[in-house]
Amino acid sequence: MPQDDIVHPELTVERELEFAADIRFPSDVEPSERHGRVQEVMQELALVHRRDTPVARLSGGERKRVSVGLELLTAPSLLFLDEPTSGLDPNYERSLMELFRELANRGRTVVVVTHSVQSLRLCDRVLVLAPGGKVAYFGPPQLILAYFDEDEYADVFRDLGQPDGDTAWGPRFRAHPYYATYIERIAPVLPAESRERTTEPKGTRGRRHQFVALSRRYAAVIVADRRNLALLIGQAPLLGLLLLVALPSGQLAASPPSQLRLVSQASLVLLVVVLGVSWLGMSNAVREIAKELPVYRRERAAGVSLVAYLGSKAFVLGAITILQAVVLTAIALSDQGGPSHAVLLGWPLGELIVIAALTGIAAMAIGLFISAVAKTTDRATTILPIVLVFLLVLALGGVFPQIGNKPVLKQLGYVASTRWGFAGMASTSDLNDLQAVTGVLTRTPSVNVDDPNALFQAFRERYRGDPLWEHSTSAWLADAGALIGIALAALLATGFVLSRDRPG
Repeated sequence: MPQDDIVHPELTVERELEFAADIRFPSDVEPSERHGRVQEVMQELALVHRRDTPVARLSGGERKRVSVGLELLTAPSLLFLDEPTSGLDPNYERSLMELFRELANRGRTVVVVTHSVQSLRLCDRVLVLAPGGKVAYFGPPQLILAYFDEDEYADVFRDLGQPDGDTAWGPRFRAHPYYATYIERIAPVLPAESRERTTEPKGTRGRRHQFVALSRRYAAVIVADRRNLALLIGQAPLLGLLLLVALPSGQLAASPPSQLRLVSQASLVLLVVVLGVSWLGMSNAVREIAKELPVYRRERAAGVSLVAYLGSKAFVLGAITILQAVVLTAIALSDQGGPSHAVLLGWPLGELIVIAALTGIAAMAIGLFISAVAKTTDRATTILPIVLVFLLVLALGGVFPQIGNKPVLKQLGYVASTRWGFAGMASTSDLNDLQAVTGVLTRTPSVNVDDPNALFQAFRERYRGDPLWEHSTSAWLADAGALIGIALAALLATGFVLSRDRPG
């Protein structure tokens, strides 16, 4: 058990333990057995009266008990605890050490790393380490002061902190009778098989079950955080309404035969929607791995699959992002009057929603990658606006062709989710036809009134725009496929980064 309390503060005590048991227990353990084991652990740790209390509302000592309970679920015979009483007041420190004493009395070996000395009397043996990891003492706690010839433990710490000088702590202890009494006389008594045996980890659930359990827990954590849930629910409709009011209307509708649209703002409409869903998808994910990195490390050490962990994040966040993309796109484009014809699905708005959802998922996957690389939420949120601006610049070619055609930017555009999302929406909207005149005027911003032939020549050439914007099935599928490829590549990169962060 690490020093920090690696638990989900949003969940209640019982749900936290139930999810941990569901993830860690072997597949042959029935749900009733898991539930029974959770009840036993809560009873053992005196947490039954707090079973329905969110972990965030527990005292420091009670949170430590929950953290210990996660490890006790599988009934380990050996339990290591790294400074479990750190930061607790004397009352909680004493109660926690008494709990460890009870666990030891029930047949477990409990190893506690601590700097606190007020409860050493509860230990069977104390190992005192000098700087450099040298064994300065091993034996009963009652004999420590006599061995070091001091009256207070503070003086022992002071002695250990001094440069060795004439005191070589390791050789001094090995030469003392305590070494023979508490080390040499004990080791030969242990059967050879006990000294040489290695403990095999118990089997854990398969990836599929772990994925389902982790997804359920992640969804429960999101639902339990009411403020964050309200933000997730309200973001898309509020942003959609803002775009509905701010964007010019009727830009995706085809012009009547009697009219010629000289300036189309359809590209601006599509670009803003693409950026909106990209922001939602990336902001949903950019903190999620960084803030749970200690949880990830603990669960990986307990046998949780990396594929199941990352898959649960992508699944839950993907579902949220898809819902947000549907709401935002439907509201923002409700007053655009088009497009009139689909290229594949038979429903133009549906095709736009599909591309918007894929764009959001690609952005979500990029957000997970940023979160894994950043390691901390502060770094992740610092990187987020930089990446969003980068994606904005690479997508601006849809509105300002001179930007999209610049060297380097043009090549980088092939790995930008916003560029492909814009292209997919442009394909469904038949942007090349909507902007037939606008495209000519954009590329011929001025003309010599004495010689307007350049303008007439530009109209005769009828520039069609980007081939990926063509109103065709092949162009739409290429755009959608590129978004899927970017999402998969970002998830694979995230998995690679996490695989390098091995427990321990």
